[in-house]
This record gives sequence, C-alpha cells and structure tokens, in this order.
Amino acid sequence: MTEPSSPQTRRHGALFMLTLTRLKEYSREPSTFFWSIIFPVLITLALGSAFKRQGQPELHVGVLEGPGAAELVQTLESHPLLTAQAFPEAEARLRLQSGRVALLVIPPTTPDGKITYRFDPSRPEAPAARAFADDALQRAQGRTDVRAVVDDQISTPGARYVDWLIPGLLGMNVMSGCMWGITWVIALARHRRLLKRFVATPMNHGAYLLSLLFARVLFVLCVDLPLMLGFGHLVLGMPILGSLASVVLVTVLGIFAFSGVAFLCGSRVRSTETGVGVINLVVIPMFALSGIFFSSSRFPEAVQPVIRALPLTALNDCLRAVINDGESLSAIAPRLAVLGAWAVICFLLSLRLFRWT
Repeated sequence: MTEPSSPQTRRHGALFMLTLTRLKEYSREPSTFFWSIIFPVLITLALGSAFKRQGQPELHVGVLEGPGAAELVQTLESHPLLTAQAFPEAEARLRLQSGRVALLVIPPTTPDGKITYRFDPSRPEAPAARAFADDALQRAQGRTDVRAVVDDQISTPGARYVDWLIPGLLGMNVMSGCMWGITWVIALARHRRLLKRFVATPMNHGAYLLSLLFARVLFVLCVDLPLMLGFGHLVLGMPILGSLASVVLVTVLGIFAFSGVAFLCGSRVRSTETGVGVINLVVIPMFALSGIFFSSSRFPEAVQPVIRALPLTALNDCLRAVINDGESLSAIAPRLAVLGAWAVICFLLSLRLFRWT
C-alpha cells in the first residue's frame, strides 16, 4: 500500500505535466515551427548574404587617431552628409564592427602615403560613406584626385554585417516567441473558457504561468538557440568569441524578462483580438528601436535613455557583447540588470493582476 503524496509533491507533478503539455502543443502547431525556426533562418540568409546597398541620410565616419587625424576630421566635417570623429584603434574597431560608424578612415603614415578606407560593403550605408568621404578629401586637395587611396573591404568572419545581425535576430526570436507563445496562448485559453476550468483544480495561477515559462526555456534552448547559432556558425562562418555558457545564461535571462512582459500583457486579456493588439503594441516599437537590423545609436540622443531601458535593447547588446566581442558576464552586468528588473517586476505584477476569467 502506497502512502498518499503530499500537496507539495502534487503541485510539482501538476507543474511538470503542464509544462509537458505545453511542449506537446508547440510541436502540434505548424505556425510555431515557421515563425520560430524557418522565418529567422530565412531572414538571416537573405539579409546576411544579399543585403541591398542603399544610401543613408546621415553617415558617421571614424578617423583613426594619429598624425594628420585632426585635419582629416575637419575636412570630413565640411561635407553636409558626414559627421566625423577621431578614435583610438581599439574603439575604432569596435565602432566599425557594431555599425556605429559606417566608415573608418586611416591616415597615411607618410606625407605622400595613401589614405585607407576601411568598411563593410554589405552594410547599406558603407559605400555611400566611402564615396562622400573620398569626395570631401579630394575636393580639399583641389579635386584632382592627387591623394592616392586604397579600399580595405572587410570580408573576414567576425567583422561582417551578418555576424552583427544574427545575435539581433536571436533576441528578436526570444521576444516574439515569448509574446506569441505566452500572451497569445493565455488570451486564446481565456477566450475559449479553458482557464475557467482551472479554477476548480488545486493548481494556483503561479504554477500555470511557470509552466509556460519553463516550456519556453526548454523550447528555446533545445531548438531555437542551437539552430540559430549552428546555422550562423556552420553555414555563414560566424565566430562565437564568448563562452557558450554565457550565451545560454544571457538567453535564459532574456526569456525570463520577456516571459514576465508576456505574463503581464496576458493577465487580463479576454479576447484574441485584444491579445493581438497588445502583442503588437509591445513588439513593433522594439522591432524598430532596439537595434535588430541596424544600430539603435542612430536615433536622437534625447530618446536613447528610453531605448536603452527596453528589454530587447538590453538583450541584443548582451548577446552581441558575448558573441561578437567575447566579453564576460561581469562586463555586461548593467545590461543584465535591466533584463532582471523587467523579469522580476513584470512577473510580480502579473501574479497580482492575473485572473482565470
């Protein structure tokens, strides 16, 4: 004769079964595989290998510090479409890699030496920046092209646009998966009156929310993350400079943050139509502002504090710092704190506001 299980054991068993049920629901939804797996891969392949070159209205140019750098900065600033600033070598490399400058101008080492233009030709603004910069410098010499120049086009893995893009797509995938995989699921279950049936069970709403969170963590770590990083590394040759453990920890914290946001958004939503509106209200601004396809530093300085406070901005910055720059978790602690604050505050609020009906 077996002893009856304790209430705590039953609660843990219910949480396990709810998580397993949600994972089975994911596997039976064809749209999940398209939007969570196929779509990000298609976006990565399309934008990474065949990004169209387009001019940009405002172009930032960096000049490598050294003899003659101040003169070059002054000349470049005279062009109406360019802003220029001198940087030391390490900072100049990071700014070029992250897209904060479209072009790096390297002064010649001798009076009759060549000016070097370093840029990534796959970035849409880089060729225009190179042309405008060369125009300004040649005009300063009388427009007779007396300054000999050479193009240094970046094509090595780790310094390309696609290497910068993939971490942003991973962050986008975490956000979209949480919002549609949690907020939409809660709204749909409440609309179908499925949540109302849970009222008669001993399960509390905290266990229900945790089951959705654990299902998202397992799905992302077992499917999304290996697929995105594997595709980028094996197919596109993207190097992963930081530790994989740090990438996993950052991703999990990002899931916690966006799951908290999704819980809060779904805590009172009564219809699927309202759920779609709430999801779009959260997702679309971060699509535009948080630096998925281009650096968020392009936006005016006045809105930068708001942009840096967004969870997707923090997640993308952390992923790029670890994957592209090889930084440690301690170096990105302030960004991780932003994600943690979103996770804790939103989850606590959702526990207070959540209703079964």
